[in-house]
Amino acid sequence: GRRIDRSADTRAGALFQQLTAQGLNTSTTVGQLARILPPPHVQKKLGLEVNESVLHFVRLISVDNIPLTHSSIYLRTPVEFAPDISELQGGISAFELLERDFGIKLVESENEAWATTASTQQAERLQVSVGTPLLAIETVFITKGGAPTGFRFAIHRSEEFKYHFTTNSQGI
Repeated sequence: GRRIDRSADTRAGALFQQLTAQGLNTSTTVGQLARILPPPHVQKKLGLEVNESVLHFVRLISVDNIPLTHSSIYLRTPVEFAPDISELQGGISAFELLERDFGIKLVESENEAWATTASTQQAERLQVSVGTPLLAIETVFITKGGAPTGFRFAIHRSEEFKYHFTTNSQGI
């Protein structure tokens, strides 16, 4: 299979643009767009008030019509931030829209990555067999000022996906 590189310094939400720029036949589908009360673990990661709602959506990115990555995204945004699905499916990320419309700028993301195997639901989303090895990446997005603003849980077909990153060795 073809290896798809995702650099750790890929701009948040810009995987679709990165793959397209590599000349790949990339498509994206967005669904379940709504303001919801997030699950407890997301509430905790984002430091939300108990009854604070967030914008939630899921995104499936495919290459050559083969699902590559499925993400579930939760964003702590002004209530007035209400992008529609067509905006999110067009090559612009929710983060770019947030910056453009509200001046909310992401400065960093904290990632945890691990190997897992496809559950029934995940297998269905990525069109693989239950138990297929997957790469899971959980990301907390932090805006200027240090506030956690977004949370994403993404699963990737691991045989097609390589995550590469650089660490700063200062202070070692």
